[in-house]
Amino acid sequence: MNVLVKGRKTRSERRRSIRNLFDRLAELSRDRALFLLGVKSGFRISELLSLQVGDVWRGAQVAARVTVRRRHMKRQLEGRTVLLHPEARAALAAWLGELQAGGPCPPTTYVFQSRKGRNRPISRCACKSPNSVACAR
Repeated sequence: MNVLVKGRKTRSERRRSIRNLFDRLAELSRDRALFLLGVKSGFRISELLSLQVGDVWRGAQVAARVTVRRRHMKRQLEGRTVLLHPEARAALAAWLGELQAGGPCPPTTYVFQSRKGRNRPISRCACKSPNSVACAR
């Protein structure tokens, strides 16, 4: 049942706005991969931005499980491993395919790189909400 609360969207409105955002991200493989990994894996933004190619790429395909090292996690004693959703794996594979189009990337290459400098991750400030990223394009 959808109960309307002042200032809040109904469940169907939220689903519709997420679907609209997802449609806008269709051609942006990096942003789509970042969005899907965040939504389907539950990783925090700092954990997502710390991922390196060696963390997600095994052999010639995207790993089924991704481990975030402890130093990139908030108040944790050890890292955590997450099973990737098939949709997130597909989006990540598409993005890594584009990333490696110019040749293979070393395992220490950040998956979501900044345009500033070589092999630096996107900063948390630069990685705004997915809505603002998709709407800006």
